[in-house]
Amino acid sequence: MMSKARVKFSYDNEYVVFWLEGVDSALVHIDQWGLHAVTTSSGVGSVQYLISLYEEEKAEFNNENRLLVHHESIADLDTVGLQRLGLPEPAPYRMELKSDGILSARGSSFSVSLLNTDGRKIPRFIRRGVFIKRGSETFTLLDPIYSLLEGVECFNQIAPGDLDGRFEQWADLKELLPEDAIVDDQLKTMTIVRSDTFSLDYSAEHQINPVLLSRNKIDPDRMEEPEPSEPLPPEKQREFESKFHTYQDANPRYTVSGNWYVILGKSAQKALSVVREYQDKSIQERRGLLDNPRGIFKDHLGDELSDEEIELVFEETQEYISSRVAGLGEWHPKLCAYVAKGADNQWLPPEDQELNIPLQGGVVQVEVKQIADLIGALEAAHESGQVEVSFNGQTITASDENIEKLRSLGKTKKTDKGESTEAPSEQEKEHALENLVPIIIDNLEELGYAPEVKEVSGAFRGVPALINKELYTHQYEGLAWLQSHWIVGHQGALLADDMGLGKTIQTLAFLAWIQEQHKEYVVKRKPFLIVAPTGLLRNWEDEAEDHLDGDGLGILYKMFGSGIKKASRLSHRDQIKLLTEADWVLTTYETMRDKINMFIGVEWGVIVFDEVQKIKNPTSRVTEMAKSIDSEFMLALTGTPVENRLQDLWSILDTASPGYLGSLSDFHKRYEGGTEECQDAIVELSSKVLEGGSPPIMLRRMKEGSLSDIPKKYEHTYEFMMSDIQAEAYREIIKSASGLSENKMKMLEALQSMRSISLLGAPVGVEGLTDQDIKHSARLLLTMNILDEIASKGEKALIFVESRAVQELLIPYLQQRYNLPIPPRKINGKVSGVKRKLLVDGFQDGDGDGQFDLMILSPKAAGVGLTITAANHVIHLTRWWNPAVEDQCTDRAYRIGQKRDVHVYLPLAIYPDNPEHSFDRNLHQLLDNKRSLSRAVLVPAVASNQDLSGLYEDTFS
Repeated sequence: MMSKARVKFSYDNEYVVFWLEGVDSALVHIDQWGLHAVTTSSGVGSVQYLISLYEEEKAEFNNENRLLVHHESIADLDTVGLQRLGLPEPAPYRMELKSDGILSARGSSFSVSLLNTDGRKIPRFIRRGVFIKRGSETFTLLDPIYSLLEGVECFNQIAPGDLDGRFEQWADLKELLPEDAIVDDQLKTMTIVRSDTFSLDYSAEHQINPVLLSRNKIDPDRMEEPEPSEPLPPEKQREFESKFHTYQDANPRYTVSGNWYVILGKSAQKALSVVREYQDKSIQERRGLLDNPRGIFKDHLGDELSDEEIELVFEETQEYISSRVAGLGEWHPKLCAYVAKGADNQWLPPEDQELNIPLQGGVVQVEVKQIADLIGALEAAHESGQVEVSFNGQTITASDENIEKLRSLGKTKKTDKGESTEAPSEQEKEHALENLVPIIIDNLEELGYAPEVKEVSGAFRGVPALINKELYTHQYEGLAWLQSHWIVGHQGALLADDMGLGKTIQTLAFLAWIQEQHKEYVVKRKPFLIVAPTGLLRNWEDEAEDHLDGDGLGILYKMFGSGIKKASRLSHRDQIKLLTEADWVLTTYETMRDKINMFIGVEWGVIVFDEVQKIKNPTSRVTEMAKSIDSEFMLALTGTPVENRLQDLWSILDTASPGYLGSLSDFHKRYEGGTEECQDAIVELSSKVLEGGSPPIMLRRMKEGSLSDIPKKYEHTYEFMMSDIQAEAYREIIKSASGLSENKMKMLEALQSMRSISLLGAPVGVEGLTDQDIKHSARLLLTMNILDEIASKGEKALIFVESRAVQELLIPYLQQRYNLPIPPRKINGKVSGVKRKLLVDGFQDGDGDGQFDLMILSPKAAGVGLTITAANHVIHLTRWWNPAVEDQCTDRAYRIGQKRDVHVYLPLAIYPDNPEHSFDRNLHQLLDNKRSLSRAVLVPAVASNQDLSGLYEDTFS
């Protein structure tokens, strides 16, 4: 029988202190809290929230067996959460906020009153943290009231002269104000905007203006990451730009008409000081900032801001992504890249050429000679209040943005109003030369660059002597495949093996083999360049040290961190010498992009692009720079060659083997039209890249077919009918979602609701998750049956579920159900990297074989980068929209090092009224089809809008 214990608490100004007291009044250690049936002074309770805070290192357990919790963590609870811990009920008050003067005046302060529901003020009360006492009654202040009271106190403590601090504090407070708060008129009319991020805009005369941005919070339940938004309305943004130009330097605060105030973060202010300086420079220098903003920010602010801070403070928006033309020159956005050779003064190609122009609402096809007519049609529609126009069978939005973009196409390259017509000074010429970047030959509209096969080089195969370990069979075959490409003279190749098959060691073996060719005088000695995401640089060093004997690949130059500073101090000639004398160079995609002139003067033997999906966008600056570096061979590495759309594959192969897939325009028409002919063509494309050629351009192997000594993987799909309660909740969503298929946002909300109900059929009570709740949920009931079987075998399991609330509910329930000595370990986005390693190490070591244990993980936060081979059971309690993410989660256990067969479980809740159209079954079928199709042919695994619309129709029809 489960032991009983009572949760008790006390508090001071800093902490709320909790402890669990057993029947013998002894205090219980927190590792045992989940094993007790918890009561409070008012009835049954639950300590699941406290356990979660402790696991996330947001609460401290001291030597006296007491848990110290900060007041703000209590303010984050709801009524049920308070009941579970036996805390006082929520304070039934609202608030009144007044200022005793103009906010910008020195010495102004706030006064706060708490009001009853009838509007009367609470005359006297005592507050300590979240607790407020009035007479004999004590209440708990929940957010936002608690945070508002704390914020007001902070405001009143700010020094009278610190106006910037006061404005920032009020900006934060205003976001917290609930709708029923009473605020005096002076505060109501004041709008304060804080910006820590910006982008750049420019006029036809190349005058630079900053565009303030704010980063929106990421919602884990949404399928798309939100884009940064503009906090200022257009007229306020234009007024800010004018004010910005008025001052000699960037100010921390700007006043805009209508009682608007702009507050800049410290990092943004520093970067904007550079922008303000460049506004007064020559046109060549201003163009230089537009060409390479992050590089210039790093040059000016390298001692004040880190590379990561600069990346965060400046957002390179779509307007500043280039296409490609031939030559060395200034980089321009895509709309400015149609430069006809020999036509120095013209932005545009011949009049009869058709352009694909990205406008608001989509890409528009229009001939150059029709641009003026299209501008006129849009202007007329805009003036008459029409939202859109029809032009050549295309529907085009009649917006200021689209009109301005089209107008910019008509400008000539050398008409700069207000600029002197005098010849540029020597200083201006020198600066303009410094900003020249390679402009590659364009394969977008038509095939412009397809180099011939090189002369044959290399004569023997085999594993190089430097490799100090025996390769797996598939790794040896991968090495031979790479050697064959080199020997026949191909430009490059794409190694797209499944995650965990050892792409890095295959690459190192290939590079070591080429060095052997050099020592045999078969090939000329040239350095290698490896471009990788920042987080993988150390991995390359470690892998080379672990798997290569002696000095490995030789002299390594690290073109990141202090290596960039060292190279930046050298002349261009000495930079080339520094890199050429290295045997191999490690750098990041961002450094390659910003410091491209350091790389283009080097003759590279092999360039390796690790996680090459970083250059999947064919019109981005980083892609253009990647395609501009010369090498004997380009090797692209990725486990996801098609991430979001087939265009990803085109961009990658246009880097590794230019021209192999033709022009992007033809590729798009042939494969991305969505027709039945396109589907047939995709099958042919898969055959072309995976089987065509000798050897094929792409090599892709999955673990199941490559690792003969790895245990087998079994997938188990279980279905169970919903309980009456769960089915009724499901039924209500169907009724409320009728006719929403035309509204994408509403449709997605309905699918999210269905997804939630299919897991939990009813709200969980004060006592936390109970056996009764499990019976109400078909999926949870199946999961417990699965875990019961695993526990009987003494084996370990991983449970993937993205909902943090469900994770918290499961932890004490599972500890009680299986009498675990400590609560189940949990890894989600709130758990630090150091803590993750400790949790995984503890789970991996555990108590040895024969001891049941389980771990709860978030799919996105813990689906990559972890090896958890102690578990041989994986339960996907909730499904992710992309089956590739699910496979990555399963691969935490199913990978090299696993000693037992791995079992993957997919519990599905079935709707009794219409089993064939149950949401779980439909989603499972969709993901299964996407997974099978993406493996059989090259199609994106992520659910598209069309897939989601189909899922909606199948579920709600």
